Amino acid sequence: MSERECTDDPNIASNEVLFRGLRPDWIVPGNHGRMRIASAAFKNEEMSVLIESVLRAKGRTAHDALNACPGDSLCSITAGLARELGQGVIHDGDPPNDPAHGLVIGKKTMAVANRFARGAVWVIPPEPPPVVE
Repeated sequence: MSERECTDDPNIASNEVLFRGLRPDWIVPGNHGRMRIASAAFKNEEMSVLIESVLRAKGRTAHDALNACPGDSLCSITAGLARELGQGVIHDGDPPNDPAHGLVIGKKTMAVANRFARGAVWVIPPEPPPVVE
């Protein structure tokens, strides 16, 4: 277990948007001919995110979140959703991390990972891409 597991920063508002990069293998065929975000994207006990307000304060946009991984997609969740699911949210921007880096900390059961996947919002691209057959 992580020593930071129960840590939560009350200075991070519940409506704070948290960006999560999506590797290509975390996007899978879904319903209605569209791809969906897999629960696999939300299983890390210390799950990396970028905190939108810190990103913007540094003059950066959501697109900048993908600079290091241009083949990835981007989704968002809120700190409030993470807390509803028993997770802690902390800022983790000390070097060598990105100044906007944060962590969603806690055990991610299958139910928790599935709820994150259902609650995630597509950012880049802005809607689920079509299933390619």
